[in-house]
Amino acid sequence: MTVVYAASKATLRRGLWKDLTTLSLLYKPWVLLGDFNAITSRAEHKGAAFFDPGSSADFNAFIATCELSDAGFIGSQYTRSCGLHYSRLDRVLCDSSFLSAFPVISVRHLVKTNSDHAPLLINIQSSTARVKCSFRFQNMWLKHPNFISVVTAAWNQEFYGDPFYTICCKLKALKFSLKEWNRDIFGNVTTKG
Repeated sequence: MTVVYAASKATLRRGLWKDLTTLSLLYKPWVLLGDFNAITSRAEHKGAAFFDPGSSADFNAFIATCELSDAGFIGSQYTRSCGLHYSRLDRVLCDSSFLSAFPVISVRHLVKTNSDHAPLLINIQSSTARVKCSFRFQNMWLKHPNFISVVTAAWNQEFYGDPFYTICCKLKALKFSLKEWNRDIFGNVTTKG
């Protein structure tokens, strides 16, 4: 695991990208997390502040050279705010061997408190960490007066990424909410014999 706190100047970050590229050859599986002080595209930036396409190109080249994948996220689209300027500077990147060893990874952008950066909550599980049980919809849920509000609240959570990733996250959130609600309201009837 490598924790990154990149310089705010693009010229200094280039040296970091070079050093991290060397590390990528030494460490497998590999995960990097932290404040990269760079964005991959204009879509990760909002506001009047200057957007540097060259800096984004350098960052994307580093990610591609090291064959890293963004772990995605749940929560606000931006991790840093300064006045009316918002950007996603903080992230988790991992290589394919990390994803093979730990296929269940989630990154949540929490609400910022004392910093201008939002903290990241990272949950990593190996494939053997838990046994998945299948989800079973119970028709009796439809008759409960709170069912629609549980579904709406779960579905309206914000997720960002490509459309397929977003829909998968929404379905997982819905499944989690319904399982929790089932346990609280009906006593978890799906596990009773």
